[in-house]
This record gives sequence, structure tokens and C-alpha cells, in this order.
Amino acid sequence: MRGVYININNDLLTGQGNSFIAWPNPVLFVYLIEGSHMARKGKVVIDRELCKGCFLCVRACPVKVLEADTEINSSGSYPSKAVHTDKCIACGNCYEVCPDVCIEIYELEG
Repeated sequence: MRGVYININNDLLTGQGNSFIAWPNPVLFVYLIEGSHMARKGKVVIDRELCKGCFLCVRACPVKVLEADTEINSSGSYPSKAVHTDKCIACGNCYEVCPDVCIEIYELEG
């Protein structure tokens, strides 16, 4: 993924992939969406039983698709869940930062 990112300290970062994202530090990044990404639609699937509730994916989502679930999973954590699914642009930010590898992204046609 290529793009321009701005952290909460207004430092401008450019690059490709997630090589410049310093997770798990609580720095919020905003992905400035280029025209080609605006038309993309996606679907996020989270395995709620594998999710430990670190919410890195919630912070990484540029369009705020994800939120904390209100129900506890079998390991006693509040997992992330996709609540605004119609907003997903399949950018892959949530997938890239997930330490539990419990997120799948699907790019939808149309």
C-alpha cells in the first residue's frame, strides 16, 4: 500500500507498506485516500475468538469501520468488530497491524 500518512504530531511520513508505522505505540495515522481508493469497497471479517482486544485495528482504520465489541469472547476479551461495514475501502491497514492474525479483508466488486 502506498500513501501519505500524518501522525498526531503532524509529522508527515511517506512510503510504502507499514514500514514506518511504529506500533504498538498509540500513534494514530490517517491514510489520505487517493482517487483510485475512493471507489474501492471491502469487507472485513474478524475471528472474534482469536482477537485479544488490543484495538490496533480500530486505531488504524482510516474510515472508522471497526469498534470494540460489547460482548466478551471465550478468552475474556472484548474483541474488535466491524460495525460500519458499508464504509470499508479494503485498504488493509487493520490486517497489517493485527498481531493475532485474526482479520481477513475482501475487496468487493462494484
